Amino acid sequence: RKANPRRWTAAEDEALRSAVESHREKNWKAIAAHVAGRNHTQCLQRWTKVLAPGLVKGHWSPHEDELLRRLVAADQKNWGDVAAKIPGRTSKQCRERWHNHLDPAIVRGAYSPEEDRLILEAQARLGNRWSVIAAMLPGRTEDAVKIRWKSHCRVWRARKYLRTNPGAPEAEAEGLSEPAMTPRTPLVPVADGAFVWPKVDAADDRRTLPGGESMQ
Repeated sequence: RKANPRRWTAAEDEALRSAVESHREKNWKAIAAHVAGRNHTQCLQRWTKVLAPGLVKGHWSPHEDELLRRLVAADQKNWGDVAAKIPGRTSKQCRERWHNHLDPAIVRGAYSPEEDRLILEAQARLGNRWSVIAAMLPGRTEDAVKIRWKSHCRVWRARKYLRTNPGAPEAEAEGLSEPAMTPRTPLVPVADGAFVWPKVDAADDRRTLPGGESMQ
């Protein structure tokens, strides 16, 4: 399992700012030499995506959205080039804004039972690889698929709580925190809006649906 990257500290950020001021964003290996434990790629990414003056964070304005649409319509899909023409935005911000919000191919309607089943079964097999799962559902975005899966988890959690706590108010069940979910505890649909946790065979870690149908 891939380890989570170490968080940047305030002291590291200050060291990076000082080094960039000295070297003027020209020699990232020299800059990294002033930030203990960080390489030049990490320093470059931290600066361009987080610390550089002028970066814009948070909600996109209508003007920014319209500019992004025009740039993409002009066949500019090099996100670095696109970001260079939208002051304060990074290539990652531009790419995610387009793919998750502005792309005309995005499907925004209700989910079909088949889409729900695909999302839940794919998460059971792949874990939280939302970009891969979203690619299986034409028109659905990575963010939308993740939100849909979490919604199913909340519904299942609330129903289970109400079954085990007769008489409890529905508002109390709806306010439950989300359960810790991993690929080893996948939620899958069965019928009529019901969901179950499939059994896991400890011998070979096969996940099966009710009735014994293999998910792998």
